[in-house]
This record gives sequence, C-alpha cells and structure tokens, in this order.
Amino acid sequence: DANNLTQSSAGSRPIYTTGDVNGLAAAVFSGSDVFNMATSFPFNSGTTQATLLVILKPSSLVSELPMMGHIVSGALEWRINNLGHQELLVGGIGGNVSGTHVFSTIAYQAAVLQVNEVGDTYAFFVCSGGTCTSDGSGSFGNYNLVNAATELIGFQNPDGNYSGGIAEFSYHSALSTTGIGAYVQCKYGI
Repeated sequence: DANNLTQSSAGSRPIYTTGDVNGLAAAVFSGSDVFNMATSFPFNSGTTQATLLVILKPSSLVSELPMMGHIVSGALEWRINNLGHQELLVGGIGGNVSGTHVFSTIAYQAAVLQVNEVGDTYAFFVCSGGTCTSDGSGSFGNYNLVNAATELIGFQNPDGNYSGGIAEFSYHSALSTTGIGAYVQCKYGI
C-alpha cells in the first residue's frame, strides 16, 4: 500500500536482518541510511491526534539519534538524545520536556509518541511487560498533522542519521496505550 517506506538508492538502505528481536526481522541503520515515507502521514482534515510507535535498539548514545525527521522547517523530529531520552522538536525547536527513561543499547525497547494538535501537546510512553508508562509530556509550537511534510525515518538535518536497529515504525490516529502495550508484548516479547 501507499504507507510503506522506500529508499531508491541501494547504498542508503538499512540492512535487513532476521531474528533480531523475538525471532523477527529488523532494519539496522548504519548512521548513513534513511527511509522515505512513501506519502505524508495519512491523516485527513479532521485529524488532530496521532500515535507513533517505534521498536528500537540504538547502537550508541553519544549523539542525537533521530528516529523520524525532515529537513524542512516546521517538521517534527522525534529522537533519542545523547543522554538516551526521547525528545521531540518541531522545526528544530525542542519541547519543554524530554523523556526520563534511558534507552538501552543492549535490547530492543518500545517507544510511543502521542501528538495532539488541540493545545499543541505531546506525550512520551515506554512499553514493557504489556503496559505502557508515561515518559514525560510537553507542548510545542504550531504543528499541523494534515500538512506534514513527507517525513524521513532515520534522518534529521542537521543532527544526522539514526544508528541502530528499528524493528517497527508505525503511525496511526489516536490509539490507546493499553492496546499498544499488549501488542508489543505479544509480538516482540517486550
């Protein structure tokens, strides 16, 4: 369907590995790879909320690791900062709060971002053992989900590229974190 990720340049594709997390495959980014979303976020004009899920294992925490971003102004950047915390930037401007959970470079983990245009708020969650727990929240400037530029997975200018494994990256209109926690535990054993 039109919601797949693409990369026409073979040299810029992450490596597909099998059996990486709970016997399932993952894309391993080397720090120079990037995926393009085939289309912009598929939200219609009534959409004001979005939920994004990533199953990830960063290779190191020495620099910012963008999971999603773009080079145009006003785009969202969701990243793991150099302290290992989730962070959201809009047009290069950081949110008021970064997450508090420190992501590991040893095992895959589940990170969730919920964005709400009403009030310009966001919330981070970390899922484990069938539940998702809050990992901080904050507010940001004016961001319109419907007018989102085509985002890139694993890249944000000027921060560079993501390095590590990503087993899943999905985006939806608002989802319950209860359901996400159960899904992550059943599929990935996290």
